[in-house]
Amino acid sequence: MATVIREHSHFRIAWDAGIVALVMCSCAIVPFQCAFGLDAGGMAAAVIYAIDAIFAVDIALNLRTSYRHAGMTITSTEKIVPHYLRTMFPLDAIGTIPFDLLVWAATGFAAEATGLVLALRLLRMFRLVRMVTIFSRWETLGWMNPGYFRITRLVFVFMLLIHWIACVWFFSARISLFPDDCWVARAGLVDATLDTQYIRSLYWTIVTMTTVGYGDITPVRREEYVISMVVMILGASMYAFLVGNIASLLSGVNAAKTSFWNHMNLVEQNLRSRGIPNELGARVSDYYDYIWAMYRGVHEDTLFNDLPISLRLEVLRHVARDFLQGVSLYGYCSPPLQNELLLALTPR
Repeated sequence: MATVIREHSHFRIAWDAGIVALVMCSCAIVPFQCAFGLDAGGMAAAVIYAIDAIFAVDIALNLRTSYRHAGMTITSTEKIVPHYLRTMFPLDAIGTIPFDLLVWAATGFAAEATGLVLALRLLRMFRLVRMVTIFSRWETLGWMNPGYFRITRLVFVFMLLIHWIACVWFFSARISLFPDDCWVARAGLVDATLDTQYIRSLYWTIVTMTTVGYGDITPVRREEYVISMVVMILGASMYAFLVGNIASLLSGVNAAKTSFWNHMNLVEQNLRSRGIPNELGARVSDYYDYIWAMYRGVHEDTLFNDLPISLRLEVLRHVARDFLQGVSLYGYCSPPLQNELLLALTPR
């Protein structure tokens, strides 16, 4: 029987983290190569094909990785394989099979085929779907605050988008062989080093998307005007979307704390209005501080009531394990009596 990898196992989480890093790397290298007309070979090609090999291994692992359906973990390979083949496999295969290498080898690695080879490498952008799938899986883990996780994901997507636009901005001039009226020629960057060309492209992208617009790099050609308008609209939308989501997510992150402290303030105000002694009010405040420090304001006596009995018992055994270790009599009780005692426990 084939070994099944649990999707939330430590190995799978570590592997997926590496896959996310490689997706980011390939989605940055491939557009950069195409936009700046780099050689199809060299160290960059070796890195790309090495990443392809790792993604081939990832496909094999996906055929042995459990998945969740309707709240249940599916561990049967008879269900895992067909599910993966009809969902993510086609996109993973398109992003992994080195079509560019096959075409390049068929042409005898001719320099004339460089443009087609670089264009075919853009198929690796399909790997973004894989990254989205991993992020969706991580959101169900609960090992990181969902608000912080979404903010981090938004920042990564925003950084990739800026990089792609910078590549498109430079490519608009290179595809026309740098005419005299293009922005690269007017900025004197035709013979500049690669890093200088990229930094200036990145600079224009950030300035335009953030609506700062210093005006030192401006569009003149029709293609540049079209790109600029699209980037302005996209930048304004993304900026508003990013700021709005960060504000919303941060407010959601602190929602529980805000609600708890608002309740505590209402209690303190009520006590003061009734002339409660300061010493007694301080004790009430200390109690609320303790509740927040220990339980983050959650009422544990009703928190797990909506869980099935069997699942609630497993959770309670874990939550109360330190307490139960100090009660030797509990270990001599029969399992049914242990369950009844667990359900009778209330936090204090």
